[in-house]
Amino acid sequence: MSKWLATLIKEWRLLSRDRTGLLLLFAMPAVLVVAMTLVQDNVLRRSGGLQVTGVVVDQDGGIVSQQLAKALEGCDVVSFSSWVDGRAATEEEAAAWIEGGRFQFYLVMPKGLTAAVEAGVRRRVDRWMTDADTAPGSSPAGPEVALRFDPTLRHVYRTAVEGVVERALAGVQTGVTLRYLGDALDRKVQQRIAEMTGGYAPQSAQRLVPELEDDALFDPVADVVVHGVGMAGEKERLPTAVQQNVPAWALFGMFFIVVPLSGALIRERREGIWARLMVMPVSKTVLILGKLSAYVGVCLVQFGCIVLVGKWLLPLLGTDSFTLGDHTGAILMVALCSALAANGFGLMLGVVARTNEQAAILGPVCVVIAAALGGIMVPVFAMPGIMQRISQGSPLGWAHEAFMNLLVRDGGLCEIWGQLALLLLFFALTLTVSIVVLRRIHR
Repeated sequence: MSKWLATLIKEWRLLSRDRTGLLLLFAMPAVLVVAMTLVQDNVLRRSGGLQVTGVVVDQDGGIVSQQLAKALEGCDVVSFSSWVDGRAATEEEAAAWIEGGRFQFYLVMPKGLTAAVEAGVRRRVDRWMTDADTAPGSSPAGPEVALRFDPTLRHVYRTAVEGVVERALAGVQTGVTLRYLGDALDRKVQQRIAEMTGGYAPQSAQRLVPELEDDALFDPVADVVVHGVGMAGEKERLPTAVQQNVPAWALFGMFFIVVPLSGALIRERREGIWARLMVMPVSKTVLILGKLSAYVGVCLVQFGCIVLVGKWLLPLLGTDSFTLGDHTGAILMVALCSALAANGFGLMLGVVARTNEQAAILGPVCVVIAAALGGIMVPVFAMPGIMQRISQGSPLGWAHEAFMNLLVRDGGLCEIWGQLALLLLFFALTLTVSIVVLRRIHR
């Protein structure tokens, strides 16, 4: 026990002298967590709404354009503004605002929109009432509602805005159609009664057909309820940029332990320190366990620092606070297994690599590739099918999936035992390779 503790203290003293390595281990993941979380949280807020704002330019001023502007302003997905700085905007001003980056798009309702919509609806309703056979496309083309986008706006946001405008325009047109259809039906009924009675029916000033209201179509008769698929109970925790990025970049930083760990091993071999340790009355197992314990402890402290950044610093910058939920013990278990896997890889790299240059290049490259494949940088579901299958072999992907099961899907140890087993198996495999190679070198 004393030999293991002495090895542990020795490694911590050596680490304390490596200020550059400590800066890499602690500052780099903290900066990544803050930067990536702020970027993603600004794009997709906690409700998932798109942060796209636009201006409505009303050149018509009729009832249709007013109803359309009201429907767009009530949208909770995309933000529409009919009044900017206390007044209605012109098309020239809207274009200048887009060039200046204040808005991402503007919508123009041209002059004559109300008259064109009412005339088009009247023609259709009259054709229905008279059974007229009008060829498709014979109606004159009406004015177009124009959308102008910032050229840098991504296609997915443009599609969302187009869908919102088309839905609102269809709703306004449906309301106009219902009003004209009610009047046409009333006239048609009175005309039929007069024809059937030969003109002897008493004339009534009251409507025979009640007015058709918009609520007849717009009020849903069935509700759509959205639920998440939880693993334990009915509790649901919405995924946020904080819950995604804090464990992701904490794992990324933890696996960068390979740089100082492999460098320390190579330096000890090159300077003859390892050879002198081998002739001392200390087993190789104790030396390796002491070294691993020191660096695993560093990884756990590193993970705790990133959690504190997510819990205390990120809310000060306007994001949500990172929450551990009800499975703190399971989260610590995942962090411990991840630290073991990261140190096992660092130990194997330090034994296999011959120079510091090889370890310094190979280690970070392998970590970056494993992070990219494991969903740290890009979600796995967004990858092609073949890449999704390859990502199943990434240790960072196993650990990150375990964290998501605990933090987002509200799972427990029963749901993450597979990922924990893979991480421990990876650690055992890399540790075995390291011991075998060390024995060959010592011989």
